Amino acid sequence: TYCNPSYTFPTQIAVINAVFNELKGCLEGPLGKRTLILFGSYSLGKEKLYLEVAKKLGKFVYVDRKRYKELSCLDWTADIMNLLTTDRNMTNIYVVPLSHMKFPLMRTYDPPNANKEHKYKAIIGVHPTGWKFAGKKGKKEILSRRKSGSDMIIEAPYSEHSSFTEP
Repeated sequence: TYCNPSYTFPTQIAVINAVFNELKGCLEGPLGKRTLILFGSYSLGKEKLYLEVAKKLGKFVYVDRKRYKELSCLDWTADIMNLLTTDRNMTNIYVVPLSHMKFPLMRTYDPPNANKEHKYKAIIGVHPTGWKFAGKKGKKEILSRRKSGSDMIIEAPYSEHSSFTEP
């Protein structure tokens, strides 16, 4: 898919492991259970990333009813479908539109309660895209990070398509 040598990025499994390790470290930190994780996704795409990470973390993945219905059409096994929930209260991992990987939009997933308190102290957005990795050959770190207060966006060079060097 990426017919340009600047789009030579890590394997999917390397990115999945890097995202898992980063999120595991954040969840074990001082804000731990008060951290909301948002995975950006198109209407379909990036499922392998968020499902594998959730499985490794032992968590469910919240998807809205529309996305759940779309994913139900993929004829997945019960063990994969059982990772998904349409109940936000069952997990702190949500799948959201990729275009919502912006700090102000990420905050809308944690509205204040009647006492004007937020459930989460930190929000981490995972922005998976191969386009973000162009020209970064030889880069030692797989992920890049941007912070705003206690919130963070992790840019992960993840694509469901082949990188330049893959057949």
